[in-house]
Amino acid sequence: MNNDQYKDVNQYVEDYYRNALNEEQKKQFEENISTDPEFAEKVAFYLSTIIAAKQLQQEETTERFKDLYKQKEESLIAVRFEKWRIYITSVAASIIIIAGSYYLFFRTTPEKLADNYVKENLMQLHQTLGITDSLHQGKDLFNKQQYDSAIKIFQGVYDNHPDNSEAKMNIGLTYLVKKSYNDALQQFDELGSMPGLYASHASFLKAITLMERNDEGDKERAKQLLQVVKQQKLYGAEKAEEWEIFF
Repeated sequence: MNNDQYKDVNQYVEDYYRNALNEEQKKQFEENISTDPEFAEKVAFYLSTIIAAKQLQQEETTERFKDLYKQKEESLIAVRFEKWRIYITSVAASIIIIAGSYYLFFRTTPEKLADNYVKENLMQLHQTLGITDSLHQGKDLFNKQQYDSAIKIFQGVYDNHPDNSEAKMNIGLTYLVKKSYNDALQQFDELGSMPGLYASHASFLKAITLMERNDEGDKERAKQLLQVVKQQKLYGAEKAEEWEIFF
């Protein structure tokens, strides 16, 4: 390891994943992983103890796991940690995956998760066969980022067809991408009480909106909604399960 500032590997690794290093230090850290097998092994062991701690409901404090690292030669063979050994071995063989996972863990918040989800999945509305001309027009306007005009079209469809859950959902989605979170939540609340296919989307979309708005209490409300989504296997259930560790 070629970085004189860090004699403690634990602190070096932790500072890297908490984005506390400068650009030169980050570059050196990544170079160390690829060129220094001994350093890579130390990083793998340190990260694997943290992962094991998370999986076992954090039975010990983080400081205890740091102590375990310093005593790894003595403690690794102890019976108490035998159930971790197999997991640690597999993790050590996958250091890049571990590093990537913890890169996300230390940097990702519910707000960022929601923001990324919106950008990757909700910025374009797919045209489907059989929709009304007006709904098609509204989606086209949405995809061109003409959001105010799109809302007028979707609202007109809904006013004429109050059972059209897709129109109601699209109104909410348009407010969401406009970051008009209160309006979006109102639409998704109403969507949840409607008949039709898209009513099952309401809880997940409300959670996304709350996560992105991130006002006081929003994180807890979003967590509760995602639990419902997961338990009832509603739209977004896989994401709800994937995001549990970030709450």
